[in-house]
Amino acid sequence: MIKDRIANVDFTPIVAEVVKWRTNSDIASIGGAVFESKLAEALCDDDYVVFTQKEVASLVDEGVSFDFPVSWDTIKSESHVLGSPFYAVDLFEFERDGLVMTDAVSLKTSVTDSNSNVFVVNDNEGVVVPNYINGEDTYLGKVLTAIIRPTQGTFSVFYFDGNFSEVVANLEMNTDKKDNLVFRSTDKPTNLVKATNRHSDKKANAKTTSFDRGVTVKPAYLASFAQLVTSGQFDSVEIKTMIVSDLLSR
Repeated sequence: MIKDRIANVDFTPIVAEVVKWRTNSDIASIGGAVFESKLAEALCDDDYVVFTQKEVASLVDEGVSFDFPVSWDTIKSESHVLGSPFYAVDLFEFERDGLVMTDAVSLKTSVTDSNSNVFVVNDNEGVVVPNYINGEDTYLGKVLTAIIRPTQGTFSVFYFDGNFSEVVANLEMNTDKKDNLVFRSTDKPTNLVKATNRHSDKKANAKTTSFDRGVTVKPAYLASFAQLVTSGQFDSVEIKTMIVSDLLSR
């Protein structure tokens, strides 16, 4: 299982590579892409191999035979269904012997020095809010969240496998002006969790994107419901010096 082996990963060089690419590009998603690729490589060992979702798709197209728990078509279909164990999966783990699938996780990466909320899940179909209002819980899946602070030179990685009720346990619910559900502790006014209500009348004519849907939390609140896998520091000055040296050597 990825959860059991991820604590042995040396995240420092992965984070350094993420910061390097994020510094050199204005593509906001590039940090997450680099983190996904490098983490997949780092999780490979003598017994297990880990591929990204795109790598698995490419290998399947080339005729490589994997031993999935269900068909690949089902996995692709359920990757859009929140509550499925295959929802938004980014990394797939296989036993090297027979390419038997043993685990899969979704990745969320935040590469910024701001204290803005981070995603636990992108709720594409907008099911979390109506489920909660109707007294139903929602399984959010296995999620690995990496928070990287480029200027501060720090990073932390959290693992969560559970339901929405675990995220908002012991919090008080309110609604904001857009009818989103917001949750806070009883003794503090700060919103710790937000679940976007995509079915609100106030949003009927508004364009929605992946940036305004889903479940987000304050970074400091992650430790309240998720397991801290690892945290550490890196030399941001050293990385910038390396970037400048590489650029000038062209």
